[in-house]
Amino acid sequence: MPEQEITPLHINPCGGPNAESDAGSSFEPSRDAEIYLDLGKTTDGDDDDDNDDESDTSTVQYEQESFDTFKFRVLQFAQRIWNVSSAEHITIERLRGGGYNRVIGITVDTPGAAGSAQYILRIARSYRPRVDRDAAAFIFAKRCGDLVPGCMPVPHVLAFEEAPCNELDAPYMIQSRLPGENLRTTFLDLEHHQKVQVATQLGRIVRLMLSVKKPQAGQIAFSADSRAMNICNHRIDSSIPSDRSSFFLPQPIIEPFLTSPVLQHNRSCSTGEFIIGKFKSRKKALEEENVDESTKYFDEDYLDQLITMTTEMDSEGWFRNVPFSLCHWDFEPRNILLSSDRDASSDVNITGILDWDHASIAPAFMSCRPPMWIWAWDDEDDEDERLANDEPATQEDRELKQCFEEAAGPEYVRYAYPPPYRLARRLVRFAIEGFSPNDNNMRFSHFYQEAEAMMAEWAGMRTVSPVERQEGPCDEVQQNGTGEECSTESIGTTSDEGAVFVDPDQD
Repeated sequence: MPEQEITPLHINPCGGPNAESDAGSSFEPSRDAEIYLDLGKTTDGDDDDDNDDESDTSTVQYEQESFDTFKFRVLQFAQRIWNVSSAEHITIERLRGGGYNRVIGITVDTPGAAGSAQYILRIARSYRPRVDRDAAAFIFAKRCGDLVPGCMPVPHVLAFEEAPCNELDAPYMIQSRLPGENLRTTFLDLEHHQKVQVATQLGRIVRLMLSVKKPQAGQIAFSADSRAMNICNHRIDSSIPSDRSSFFLPQPIIEPFLTSPVLQHNRSCSTGEFIIGKFKSRKKALEEENVDESTKYFDEDYLDQLITMTTEMDSEGWFRNVPFSLCHWDFEPRNILLSSDRDASSDVNITGILDWDHASIAPAFMSCRPPMWIWAWDDEDDEDERLANDEPATQEDRELKQCFEEAAGPEYVRYAYPPPYRLARRLVRFAIEGFSPNDNNMRFSHFYQEAEAMMAEWAGMRTVSPVERQEGPCDEVQQNGTGEECSTESIGTTSDEGAVFVDPDQD
């Protein structure tokens, strides 16, 4: 659907909207609000909390305002943003949010326009959000997807605001709303030939992410030149009118996770150096008592053990020649949209990959966690990756796995199934994300238990030689799980070896 133009906000970063806007930074339901409620439309979307009990739970869990009153704020916000005088032309749709963002659908139906326009409003829950980093990650991912048209659809970021200087009393991001239905609720209802299409398309998306290679691991952020325009609100799309002489022209860059002498003189960092460097930086922070939230639940003993494990894996060659690639971090059915206009005989298409907030450049094996739900669906969100090497139960399931692997390519297969890479994926998460408390005694928290189990499993693996394991750590695995040669079907411009190299920073 067409994107409605957004009238620029007039924002005073220190004190809420200025005199040119009637909206204050806090909004109390009033007689006017009651009129808005009568005219504006609110609906429960397909991705919405399933019932009022879930909605109440969300309100309590995140200590947020109930949607019953918050929708007044959203309606007033939408009227100002899209310059719509009558609330009857705005529909507000409550959608299922996540741990970091409240999500609301907004449809704007302007009289005389070619059609209604649909948007997603993401409202930060955190008291210390980094909406600018989220926006940078989405923009970077979209640029990658646009280089291979139709392969990896990503929402378009239209605007974001970093300070709570608005009717919502929170930072927010506005995105285009992509069509489709959530794959988590539709996959099991597909015919087999449609599941094959989904598996193939998802494999190509993984292959595209693996093709985005950088010399260092890091988080995606805006460049210093972009950040120099650090005003309260940002209009990104050039089709959106602005009261400023120029638009915010975002330049996403990779901000290294690791800043140390290793990276001086722009030298690239190996995967082993990166992981060890992250743990050492956390250890140094503990020694200096300069501890952030994700580090203070470590202790030096655990850090030393994790450093030892990393050193051992590196010395055995598991991190040798492992590049850094684009990683989504939550590539699950709940974040995938599928075309909704289908019947049993029609083709299906992936119409959206969502939730790029924490996307980063990370060791390539981080993007190679087997999506077992494709060939071994489990209603539980957390799959047991230890079962990834099991033979699929049926011929149809084996075909789904083979189609995915052929589309994802040999680099995926290399990193997906060897058990050390399964442990390495958890190791890198500990290095980047740290530990977080989940009860009063951290020694009994599942984070420590998981770390201990990971290190114990690695110790057991080390007693078996790579030859006995029949998996050389540096071999280029060229076969898929069925023992057949992988296809190198192109998703873009490929080299002779079939690897695709995509650089969104190049025109």
